[in-house]
Amino acid sequence: MTTISSPFLREMHWRGQVQPNGCTDVLGLDAHLAASRRAYVGFDPTADSLTIGNLVGIMALARWQRCGHTPVAVMGGGTGLIGDPSGKSAERTLNTEEVVRANVEKIREIFDKGELFDPMVHMAELAMKALRKHKFILPADLTLDSNALRWASNIGGDKNYDQIAFLVRRDELELGPSANNAGVLNYYKAVFTEDEAEAYFPLGKANGKWPDTVAKRKTYYSKEWRTWQMSDHLPLFIELRIDFTEKYLKRIRVGEQPVNSPTPDAVDD
Repeated sequence: MTTISSPFLREMHWRGQVQPNGCTDVLGLDAHLAASRRAYVGFDPTADSLTIGNLVGIMALARWQRCGHTPVAVMGGGTGLIGDPSGKSAERTLNTEEVVRANVEKIREIFDKGELFDPMVHMAELAMKALRKHKFILPADLTLDSNALRWASNIGGDKNYDQIAFLVRRDELELGPSANNAGVLNYYKAVFTEDEAEAYFPLGKANGKWPDTVAKRKTYYSKEWRTWQMSDHLPLFIELRIDFTEKYLKRIRVGEQPVNSPTPDAVDD
């Protein structure tokens, strides 16, 4: 193999996990890995633990991190819903979204406990840091920065699936001044409400998934069935101030703003 300087490539080559002719540009890859990079391995959360077959990918991520790079473990929620395809002679048993979420949380412990990996930063945290680094404004009511979450954009009321971010332009665009300048529209308070499970049971029972007790039907209806009729992602709203007429006219009166220039001469904040 061509002489390389990347600790990760050398480690993987020594372990026989990189074929001598398996890369079309070894030197280019080696140069690329001179800086800290990010790589991912995907896992299917079809069960609440991983099999020995996942060990190669897990250890590759661990060695990637030890060489100064950022590992990303991706959980395939969509494929997890399909169920385990291995060794089956009959149709797969489909997983519910609730089961897949529980599986993801259990598998996450492998990466979070610190035995193989340093504490891993979740992608949502990286996204928030990147937005703030570039001076994007995120309404406080739509973030998870405080322990008391005022708004959540999922039906369970405990997560922020979506986010609104914007750049302020002085005297052109800023967050609205009212106390309720951002939030979530929970349409489930008006349609497919918590207490309507039995009303929709006759319409939906044909799919064969509705449980046989009232209590279980209510849980199934609330967490799964009604989200298929609407969505588990609740719409967000934000108030933006775009009218700065008074400031604009004042600058014209004192001679600070040319009449034919609608944009303030001052630089953006």
